[in-house]
Amino acid sequence: MGEGGDSPTSLHMNSSIYYYVSNATYTSQYTGEDVQIQGSSTLYKLTVGSMREFQGNVTVSLTPDGRLTVMTQIPSADRLIVNTSGMTELVWAGLLSGNGTIQTSAYVNGTGTFTLVFSNGTSLANISLPLKTGSFSYHETLTLNTVSARVIATFTRDVEVQQNFPRRYENEDEQVTFGNTTLAKQAGYNTTMAYFNGSLVPALVWKGEGRGLMQLGIRMLEVTGESYFQFETIEFFGVNGSAIGYVHSAYLSKENSRNGLFSSSLSSLAAGELKIVTGSFTPPKPEVETEVEIKGTPVMIIITNNASAESTADVNLSHPVFVQEHGKGHGAYLVEVSVNGTAQFFVVTPSGHVINVTVVKPENVSETTVNMSGNQYPAQKIVVNANGSILFNVTLLRNENVMVFKVVNGTMVPLNSTNYFVVNGRLVVYDDPSNVYYAVYGVSSSSTSSSTTSSTTPPSSGASSTSTSSIVYVGIGIVIVVIVALAIFLLRKR
Repeated sequence: MGEGGDSPTSLHMNSSIYYYVSNATYTSQYTGEDVQIQGSSTLYKLTVGSMREFQGNVTVSLTPDGRLTVMTQIPSADRLIVNTSGMTELVWAGLLSGNGTIQTSAYVNGTGTFTLVFSNGTSLANISLPLKTGSFSYHETLTLNTVSARVIATFTRDVEVQQNFPRRYENEDEQVTFGNTTLAKQAGYNTTMAYFNGSLVPALVWKGEGRGLMQLGIRMLEVTGESYFQFETIEFFGVNGSAIGYVHSAYLSKENSRNGLFSSSLSSLAAGELKIVTGSFTPPKPEVETEVEIKGTPVMIIITNNASAESTADVNLSHPVFVQEHGKGHGAYLVEVSVNGTAQFFVVTPSGHVINVTVVKPENVSETTVNMSGNQYPAQKIVVNANGSILFNVTLLRNENVMVFKVVNGTMVPLNSTNYFVVNGRLVVYDDPSNVYYAVYGVSSSSTSSSTTSSTTPPSSGASSTSTSSIVYVGIGIVIVVIVALAIFLLRKR
């Protein structure tokens, strides 16, 4: 599905330049187990010719699931780097001696740029162009030294890659190994929205950066010293807060030059590891996005065009409700989300406004009868004492149609039917409260023109709130694409 590279290294010794390329790519079903990837390496001897101007098309194609194809009519491409939303990905390294096509994978968060790096004899040159889903062609001009390549040696190596999902709402210990160098950094998280297979979904992002000692290359092509590195992991969440995939990118770079009495050197190093774990499905489109807090922890919530709730937290319950906003009635969504065992109810309105909902326990629940249009109906009288938006529940009196009314100025007023529902044998009611409610059983809306009530039994015990859990881990069809790339340019003159 993609091909990656661990490398360019170029070395100028008298009139010779050596160029080292190593690549490792892996595509398979996600298992959660560490995998061994076999990479291949090639050492070239390059001969630099005259300088000339090259003109040609650079054509790029990117699919929503990250398949990237770049065709160039300008020769000597040796690296392909993608930048998107502050994340740098070294998605390919190799050597195209003439016109060529690169097929690989990349993660692009909506838009970004791609940079083609070219061997220019004793230096590097590049072209940077915009990148987004679709196919585009650009006509470019670049002045380069011509380069011819001859293979000196080839060999293989093993690369171990971890493929475990990040731990939601926990700091991430990021670690990556390039050759003999292992770099590690702990990264904190932030909530955001990010593109997954062409749709915006809730996401958690872990970022870390620092400097570390590295030793990369082979023998006389080895580069050592302190280098800059950065990590970024994006985990994507779908309906009911299910984890649907993640992207991990590690990038290392180093620029160095030394001038001595008998020799001088110039080195430019870039290394990268890219893991893309994704399913083959497209999430629903977002309609309302908002952010809430649960005990200081930020939570992203998206209501989609198919009336489902996505979140960076676990979604225990979601249900449409009717609210008044700016003097008008609107359909909204009641959502219960939880982080690390702490749950909170919110109502999300069409404008993205968030209403905090308090779960209350009724002070008194008693059985009664209600007279409607000359007929007697069994009912429950429910007394609550609360302010603001509330949620309460009681055990169903019987298993039949139920309507809920609240008492306003001595009159029974029916609640909007979306504002109450049954969960696991309990009647759940959302409202901006009154003090007295009636749950009337066996009644239809045509029977509610007039009503009276009378108490028949002592109060029943109060009921605490309940919710259902519908968390789903989406694992079917998830694949992992791993690209390990190392690029070193090293020039020495004597």
